[in-house]
Amino acid sequence: MAEHRRNIRNLLVNPRLQLRHVGVVVVLAALLSALLGWLIWQQRLDASRAIAHSLESAKFMDDAQKADILGHVAGSDVELLALMAGVCAAGIALVSLFVVILSHKVAGPLHRVAAAIDAMNEGKLPRVAAPRKGDELRRFYNHFKGMSDTLRGRAEDDLVAYRALSAAVAEHPTDGDVVAAMTALGELETELEKALA
Repeated sequence: MAEHRRNIRNLLVNPRLQLRHVGVVVVLAALLSALLGWLIWQQRLDASRAIAHSLESAKFMDDAQKADILGHVAGSDVELLALMAGVCAAGIALVSLFVVILSHKVAGPLHRVAAAIDAMNEGKLPRVAAPRKGDELRRFYNHFKGMSDTLRGRAEDDLVAYRALSAAVAEHPTDGDVVAAMTALGELETELEKALA
């Protein structure tokens, strides 16, 4: 069987779960970025005010030079603000992508377990694939796979025993009770075959 390859289209296995986590992380990252940005901005404004105050008392410069320096300081403040916004936006985007990938590694195994449980609820015993490299919840998933494999193995053994018994009794039918039991046994055999399909 070919190895499953993750790609961008199937990263959202459970969009509701995964996007909810991304939303929480984005909000927290935005709040943290805004707080840190505000602190940095306040420090920058204090430094700009100190420069402006120093320039007011500078006697060795003319007003044009002071205006040029203040214009440069104001321009660098705006550049810093734009740079901080860009860095925060890029950081939030990277963290969001990381959360999608990480949640995929959790949601993927849960999705496969849920699909197997749904099949079992419909009376089938599906084969459960091994966890993919990098998946989280490996221990839980491997225990579930072991349980599923054990149930499937028992059903396969039962089917072999029912078929042997059915063949043996079919060779020597004796009375109505045996025929009724054989009919019930045939129905059970059909159910097992469907479950193992």
